[in-house]
Amino acid sequence: MLCTTEDAADDEKDEFHSRNQIDHAAINRRWRSSLVDVRAIRGGDIASRNDKKTFLEDKTSEAQEATSRGDTQTLYRITRGSTRTSSSQPSTVKDEPGKLITKLENQCSRWANHFQTILNRPYPKRAAYIEGKGKEMEMKKGPITCLEIGKASAKSKSNRAPGEDRITTGMLKADPSMSANCLVSLLNKVWTEEKVPDA
Repeated sequence: MLCTTEDAADDEKDEFHSRNQIDHAAINRRWRSSLVDVRAIRGGDIASRNDKKTFLEDKTSEAQEATSRGDTQTLYRITRGSTRTSSSQPSTVKDEPGKLITKLENQCSRWANHFQTILNRPYPKRAAYIEGKGKEMEMKKGPITCLEIGKASAKSKSNRAPGEDRITTGMLKADPSMSANCLVSLLNKVWTEEKVPDA
């Protein structure tokens, strides 16, 4: 098979792009230190700089191989797994004057006290006034029109997953007048009978 200059340029561009991504990840100090932390947690010996460098190079080459194979799952696992850091240090809790509480029992009692004062409030003396409470909402009770269907489909968001009927909003938006004409009889039947037809 003969390769054209365009194919070679595309291959070179893809290789440069993937190498650039890997170099960026390897150079990133935060990523590098988190790799070292992960290896230390897993029991690896990282006492020397050469060990750290070898470990990083192995991970970088593994990520590069995964990129060249198009294995995004492995690449994601390498980068995601290496950047996870867990802090075993508990959050600081202060008492009301602002003094740091160090004992766990005192911290728990402080949290309990805090939520008791925040959440346990007395009931309001007057009930809230809700305007229009008890009134029937005004709404159009006539048949659904094509104009209403067109407005509703225009407001709907594109690039959404289809339902059981496998019709996307993009399909409905492609030709709004045809969609409205097709749906108007079905929607009016549902509206008047108050029953959704079976598939």
